[in-house]
This record gives sequence, structure tokens and C-alpha cells, in this order.
Amino acid sequence: MSETVNQIHAYLEANGHYPCPARLDAPRDSAEYGMEGDCDDTSVAVGTCANGICVEESVDPVDIAGTPTYVRVRRGAVPFRVLSLKGNPEAVAYDGFGRRIEYVVTERLASQTLLADFDPADGGISVVDSENRPIIPEMTHMLLLSRGENGVAAWSRDGVQLSACPATGKEKENCNTDNTAPENQAIYMSDVRNLSAADFFDDVVSYRATVDRPLWKATDASKIDITDLVVAGGGVGAGGDPDPFAGGGIPKLKTSNASNDIRAQGDMMISELCDENQDACFPTRLIGGSGMQCPAGQYMIGIQSGLPQCINIPAPTCPAGQYMSGIDSNLRPICSDPPNSCDATNVTFCSVTQALPSAFQGTQIYLYAGDTRYQRYRCGSSGWYQNGSGGSCTCPACTPDTWTNIANCPSYMTGQDTTDWERACFPNLPPAASSTDCSYTWQTGGTNTCECDCADGGMDGNGYLCRINGTGMTSSTKNCPSGFNIGQQTRQCPRICNSSGSGTRNPACSYWQSSYGGYGCEALGCTPWDDSACQCGTQDEQVQQDSCPWGYAGTGERREKYWNCPGGPSAPGSWDASWTVVSPANCTCNPLSEERDISCGSSEASSYGFGSGYGGTIRLRRETSACPNPTWDPWFVKNHTCYTLQCNRQPGASGSEQGTDFVGVPINTPCTCGTGTSACYRINGQNDYTNYYACPCSPVN
Repeated sequence: MSETVNQIHAYLEANGHYPCPARLDAPRDSAEYGMEGDCDDTSVAVGTCANGICVEESVDPVDIAGTPTYVRVRRGAVPFRVLSLKGNPEAVAYDGFGRRIEYVVTERLASQTLLADFDPADGGISVVDSENRPIIPEMTHMLLLSRGENGVAAWSRDGVQLSACPATGKEKENCNTDNTAPENQAIYMSDVRNLSAADFFDDVVSYRATVDRPLWKATDASKIDITDLVVAGGGVGAGGDPDPFAGGGIPKLKTSNASNDIRAQGDMMISELCDENQDACFPTRLIGGSGMQCPAGQYMIGIQSGLPQCINIPAPTCPAGQYMSGIDSNLRPICSDPPNSCDATNVTFCSVTQALPSAFQGTQIYLYAGDTRYQRYRCGSSGWYQNGSGGSCTCPACTPDTWTNIANCPSYMTGQDTTDWERACFPNLPPAASSTDCSYTWQTGGTNTCECDCADGGMDGNGYLCRINGTGMTSSTKNCPSGFNIGQQTRQCPRICNSSGSGTRNPACSYWQSSYGGYGCEALGCTPWDDSACQCGTQDEQVQQDSCPWGYAGTGERREKYWNCPGGPSAPGSWDASWTVVSPANCTCNPLSEERDISCGSSEASSYGFGSGYGGTIRLRRETSACPNPTWDPWFVKNHTCYTLQCNRQPGASGSEQGTDFVGVPINTPCTCGTGTSACYRINGQNDYTNYYACPCSPVN
């Protein structure tokens, strides 16, 4: 809301007075929406609200020309239309939750007829904290209020108050307006955000207490000429009526008839300050210069007889047995007792005695004994206690504790591949669970006796032809050369089985690795491709079938190509070079038509004499023009069931509230179909209404 405060202050500088609040209940399409009201109009009594405006008065009287007067304070909406904003001026009138910001101002400071009497000391708004202590005691000129995230008693974008003022709690102070004190007094609370149920407060308050009033004002007629707002004569600037006979242009002092206090606008230079009897004075340089200082190692706690009061800076230490938990506003350490502690003690488990040390409350310690046993201890308010354990003092016997896995060799080898294993329970460190069920296993060794089993000239286990010294052949195929459409080309590639690495696994190697040699296959070259199985044979013809043009029915032209083997099966063949027409086109003119339905209320229906405000359905039809070049003709109305809609205001789904006054129009009030939502109400009884925030204009036939 700081931007809104700045814009209101800019208005004050340009016009010599604050803008008057606008109506909170003005709809957005109303001429009064965002327009300032008349702060000289006193028809709304103090302690009442009417037409979106609430009026209160100051807690204490203000000195107006020597007469103590309770000044009026007006609460309404931000008058954004008079703030000379560019872009989206409406934005400054709403908070971050999309609700209207409430604008509070002292009426006489927003009056256009009291410009000459504008006095910064005439603010009538009190700002207090949650303990009702004054923050700005009755000097505040204006104030902005957002109802916060909960939006209690806030005003919606449509000018509807969303709920009544709270009857209790902190937020009541910023809402209640009644004709008896203190509800008729302009007291507003500004406090930190508190979301606890007992002290809930999320209102946001921004205010301005005093300002430098401008010495000049643009005229209302041209905005080019300016008017002097300063009374002529010598002295310090203060607002007043222009006096054309006093020489003009020089400000003058203003004194209060009641107290003889001097009030001035602008700067004042003095060298000494005294009390009312002029017997206790001190030079201003003490507080405005370098005279108000303390010696090194001390700090100032006050001023007495024009001199600083200094004390030593305390050493940041705590008494024995305490420790420092913070520093207070006087720079003294905040000392606290240490938390409860536990004495040292011994515990025994798994036939082992171990020591628990002395420690602060909350300390947690693990102790270990036996094969896999651990116990957890915690220091509590009454001493050490056990709060967890795991594992066992003695691991169970694992059966079997060793075993061997046997794996077969590849299909073209003989022998075995074996691995040896052991298992036991194993103590993992807590808080992970210990293994006490023999589930921990590890590999200890093994042997590999796999050797090739492939005699020269025989077939190995994978169906490969074996050669000298175990060499085998792999077979591969590919398509025949161009012109042959039967068979495949083949060739063989020899390979040798290498079984020289038979050995024993070494458990000292990395896990899952072994030290014995492996086996593999080596490519020794391939035979030439054999195309003796490739032949030229019969093959189905290729076909092209055309369709009839659009708007015609029947079958189009059919063409074919044929495969030829002029040299017999052993020579390559080929396709005909051109297509042969086997049947000509047989197409006849076939007029087309299609139909579709549209809503009588659609925008397209306006082309046929209907549109918004109509219900029902229109059946449209279109047909093709005559051959030889048919195209679609325009759509035309074949038939329709259109009728005129009748619409009424109906309750919306966006919320409602009960009240003794109504907002908007009665339910079932006729309206123009297609228009937006607006407020409506239901009559429940005398002075009993249900108001709905957004009522759509809905069809009833």
C-alpha cells in the first residue's frame, strides 16, 4: 500500500489538502466509483455508516482557532480517479487479495473550503498497538487499511461487504463504528501479524502522521497559475489566508491563542533550548553535534541537566554454574541454568561391564558387546535409561556354514565352473539392524575346468562346423543380386575355440572377480559369397488403380506392369519399362450434399437472422454445383426451431450472506440474456434478506 500512500501525498502537495474518500459500496459501473466525496458534507452523523461512508471523531479535542473541537474522521474507499495516475489507476485502490483498500482521513484536512485553515496539528486519528498503547497519539492525518488474508469485514471488487465486523478480538478495533464511545472514536490498531486463534490479527495498516504542507497551490481553473498559501510578513512559514496588503511572499509565525505555543512550517534555527521558566537550558549542539558522547567503555542510558548519563559496559560473563543464552537490550548477558544432567554409571550386558559418562539431558550413546549386541541409552530427566537394542550376545550356528555352487560350461565345452561360499551372522553398526540369522555370505574360492569339445570336421554345441585345432565356421546370408527374385547368397567364416585358461578362483581378488583365464572366439576370415541358389522366377504384376475425381462416382483407370525372365532361371530378369492400361476410367457425375446443426444463439446464427437471445436449433444444408467442375454452394437454412429466450437474475454459486438490508435486485428480475453477473437478493421476511454476490442472467424458458 506504500504506492497508494505516495499517490495521496502527491495529491496533497498539488492541491493543498487530502482527497476526500470515495464510497466503499459504489459498483464498478457507477459514476461514483473511485470519485472523491464531499468532506464538507456532515449529513452522515458521527458514529454511523451510510452509503459506503463511516464517520467517527477524535478521542481528544483539537485546538481549532483557540476552541477545543472534536474533529470528524471519515472512512471510505481510495478515490483513485482524482489521483492523476497513468496506466491502470484502479490498481492502487485494491490490496493484494483483490479487495478494496479502506481510506481514513481527518475531514477538515480533506476540505476544499478550509484550505486557508489547513493545520498539520489537526490530525484526529489515533493509532495504537495490541496493548492499546498509542503509537501515533491523535496526530495522524490519514490511514490506509487492508483487511488482510482472512478478509473479515472487507469490501469486494463489486462493492459488497463480505461479512459483518467481528464482535470480539483484535480486528474489532479497526471495524466497529457506533454512536457511543469508544466505538465512535477514530482509533485504529496496527500490530504484527498473529495467526494464533486467541490473538488473531492480519490487518495491514499504513498511515501518515504529519507532512510539510506546500506553500503554493495550482488554481482549480487552469492548473497553470498558482496561488500563494502563505500569510505575508516576517517569521517562519505557516499556512494561512493570503494577505495582499502585507507585502506577500514572506512566511509568518503562527501561535496558539490557548497555550502561546509557536507553530511553524519549514525549518527553524536555534542555539539553545530552555524550559518554560528559562532557568534550565542547554545548547542544541549537545544533541545536534558531537557533545553528547560517552567515554570509551561506557554507553549512554539517558540525558540529565543537559549532560549524557553513562554507565560501564558490563563484561559478557555469567556466574559459575550458568551459561549465556543471549544479550538483553542493555547489552547485559542473559544467563540461564544448564539443563538437567545424568551422573556417570556402569551397565552390564553380554557379561561385559561398560561405563556411561556424565552428560546433559538429551544425550544418546550406543554401547557394544558380544558377537553382534548393541544397546542404546539416553539421558532423561531422572537419569540414564535404555531406549533401544539389537543383535545378540552369541551368534547362532549356521548350517551349512560352507557350500559350493556348480555351473555348467558353454554348450561347445566340457568341464565345470565351481564357486565356494561361507556364511555367518555379522555385526552391522547401529542404527542399522544387525544380521543374526546367518544371512551374511561371502565367496572363498572356486575352480574352472571348461575346455573346448569340438573335434576336427565335426559340429560344436552351437551347430558350427569345426576345423583343424578346434576351428569352427559361422554362416551368414544376404539377398541375391538385382534381377534374381528367388534364393539367398551364403558364406562361412571360421572361428577357433580358445580354452587355454583353465585355473582356480582367487578369493584375494576383488569381489566377483577371478584370476583364471577366459575363453573367446577369433575370426580367421570368410569364404566368398555363394550365389548358386539365386534364380529368376515368376512374380505377381504391379498395379496402379486411379480414383474418380471429386464429385464423380465409379472406378478410375487401371494400369499394370509385368516381371520378365528372358534368359531363363539362371539369368537376371526385369520389370516392363512402361505401364499397360488394362481398363479405362468409368466415372459419372455424382452431386453431393451435407447437413449440420448449429445453436440459434450462436454467433454464426446471426448470419441467418438469429443469434444472442435465442434458443433452439438451426438445420443447415449445402449442395454441390453441376459437373464438370463441381464446387460447394453456400449453406442455407433447411429448417429451425428457434425461439426468443426469457432470462431472469438467479442466485449464483460464488457466496451469499444473511442480513437486514438488501443488495442489488430481487431474484427472478427480468434481464437481457447474455449480460454479466450482478448482485441480487431473496426476501425471507420483514427486514430479513439473503444477499448473493454474483447472480447470472439465466434463461427460464
